[in-house]
Amino acid sequence: MIFVLKMTSHLGFWYLQTFMKVFLAVFCAMICTFCAFNASATHNRAGEITYRHISGFTYEVTITTCTKSSVIADRPWLSIDWGDLSPGATLDSLERQLPITFLGSDIDAQINRYVGVHTYGGPGIFEITVLDPNRNAGVLNVPGSVNQPFCVRSTLIINPQTGYNNSVILLNPAKENACLNKLWKHNPGAYDPDGDILQYSLVSCLGDSCLPIEGYQLPSIYSSAEDIFTVDAQTGDVTWEFPPDIGEYNIAILIEEFREVNGVLIKVGDVLRDMQITVQLCTNNPPEIESINEICVVAGTFIDIEVTATDPDGDPIILTALGGPLSETENLASFNSSNGSGEFSWTPFCEEVRPNPYQIIFRAEDQLNQIPLTDLESWFITVVAPPVENPITESDGNAFQLSWEPSPCLGAFTEMEKTQGGYKIYRRFGLANFEPDECELGVPESTGYIQIAEVEGLNSTSYLDDDVFFGGQYCYIIVTCLPNGSESIASEEFCGQLDKTGPVMTNASVEETSISEGELFVAWSPPTILDTEVFPGPYLYRLYHNSDFGNASNLILETPSQSSIDNPDTLFIHQGIDTETTPNAYRVEVYSGDDLIQSSAPASSIFLELIPDDNEITLVINLSQPWQNLSYEIFRFDNNLGTFESLGITIDPIFVDEGLTNNVEYCYYVRASGTYGDPSMIDPLINLSQEACAEPIDLSPPCPPTLSVNGD
Repeated sequence: MIFVLKMTSHLGFWYLQTFMKVFLAVFCAMICTFCAFNASATHNRAGEITYRHISGFTYEVTITTCTKSSVIADRPWLSIDWGDLSPGATLDSLERQLPITFLGSDIDAQINRYVGVHTYGGPGIFEITVLDPNRNAGVLNVPGSVNQPFCVRSTLIINPQTGYNNSVILLNPAKENACLNKLWKHNPGAYDPDGDILQYSLVSCLGDSCLPIEGYQLPSIYSSAEDIFTVDAQTGDVTWEFPPDIGEYNIAILIEEFREVNGVLIKVGDVLRDMQITVQLCTNNPPEIESINEICVVAGTFIDIEVTATDPDGDPIILTALGGPLSETENLASFNSSNGSGEFSWTPFCEEVRPNPYQIIFRAEDQLNQIPLTDLESWFITVVAPPVENPITESDGNAFQLSWEPSPCLGAFTEMEKTQGGYKIYRRFGLANFEPDECELGVPESTGYIQIAEVEGLNSTSYLDDDVFFGGQYCYIIVTCLPNGSESIASEEFCGQLDKTGPVMTNASVEETSISEGELFVAWSPPTILDTEVFPGPYLYRLYHNSDFGNASNLILETPSQSSIDNPDTLFIHQGIDTETTPNAYRVEVYSGDDLIQSSAPASSIFLELIPDDNEITLVINLSQPWQNLSYEIFRFDNNLGTFESLGITIDPIFVDEGLTNNVEYCYYVRASGTYGDPSMIDPLINLSQEACAEPIDLSPPCPPTLSVNGD
């Protein structure tokens, strides 16, 4: 620089002195800023912190950064805040591991890793952070980026309720270039060793004090209205439709882990990846990978699929794949490719069974261009456990003894882990002819099966079901529950039928509806298989009653002794009781002399409950009976005819009678048709409810008004 000054007085000389002082101060500041910039401000491109559980409250933490190799700044050491330090405490420093990894052909980008071990004092939520001055200058979507520190953080949660957690491992390096106005994609390639549910989101980059940078915006803020910059919450695919301006941008991807505990998803940790995108001018177009449908396989099944990518410019393509099955599982997959075509092969075994799918990311990168572009395709594979084999049922008196072979996956777990698994037992009355779809887990409700028990421990392979009674087939399904929360495919259905070694109830039918003068027709069927040497005659029955749905306990009848078990006294009319306001339950016992042979299951009368509403009445059919009711016929009293007329038949224990007139009384009763599913029994079993009356009334609240507000 050349300065020409004209001094005409002492005052001019004073101005010169002042000007030189200011100039030197500014010049020195510029020099210092320039030095600082070159020393520490131009190297950070990307980074994340991951961790894995070692034992107890001890974890190994890895810091991974991507830096520019050509700058003066370098970090042989990085300071880390473990998240449990008191304010003002000295941070630990972690040494960079050698050798340094360079990213492919880009000799100006290197991957640095710093590893340390830390023991926490107990359960808690810990924010692990690394703060490193500074970001490089000129990042378009980070205001004053040269003065913004580079911060990455991860959340480590130690929660006894969810168990210990390992963070995700990011298999895809954070180094991506983009072309002006060309589609750009990135996926961090997150693999979770614990098989947790992952959720992705875009958040603000972090700066001073590891707080969100004020004024930070997503890169699409500089684009037209049609541009989209987004992340798929399930796959982790980050997409930028039309990068609009040449330059550098920074984004932050938050990957959260959730674990299901007792049916509730609980967050168990997260990892934040901060990365830079460099948009450059080029004429290249990205390649395209053909979409692949996600699949499900049973452990032990061989998988073999073809993957194809094409390039609109005709450029050669390098097709690669990354994901847990290729590098992290016990039984590894393979991927072989050549010029845009590849073959993925894998035989997962029980060690790979887990509740959530594996993600494979296929990456196609074109060649022969200064700025190579990529396309990504996420593919999901769910590996499930095979069903248990050879389940059988054997009758044991008034019970079924169930047994099955241990899970084929038993050998994949330690003895301790085996105690954390088990088997779910499902039961229904009669066959459902249920055949699971490929990899359909558990037993859907639509089959009519209901879970009745759960056996703890994978070595426990039997169950006694003593909550059964004579009549028809009892059918069962077994589902394996593995220690990691996975469920197997359902076993084949297996069924059994008890011998009729005791009496069974057949009727508890209301004959007269009254509060005090009601009548019920009660009947039962005698045993058909009985060892008369063990239980010689004479024989008698005792009938018990209760005014509810429970187990009848009040003795109301004892029949005379008979020499034959085919005692004709198997009918009874119960009179002078309340049949209007309460159900009535009955149970019968058969005796050999003074010795009890067997007791029947209790059977209740049908109790009809009416729920009035606006121009309608809902009929709820309540009962507790050991046989299966196949249908319910609804009758309503017709005032014009003076008789009850049928409204129709339903298979559900609920019926809505619509189109009624409010404040007019309507009376009903129900006739149920049931069966034991045994040809030696009376079929169908017909039982009636009490008569019940109600008046429809408008109890539905009006629709809420639509509120609108006009400002003045």
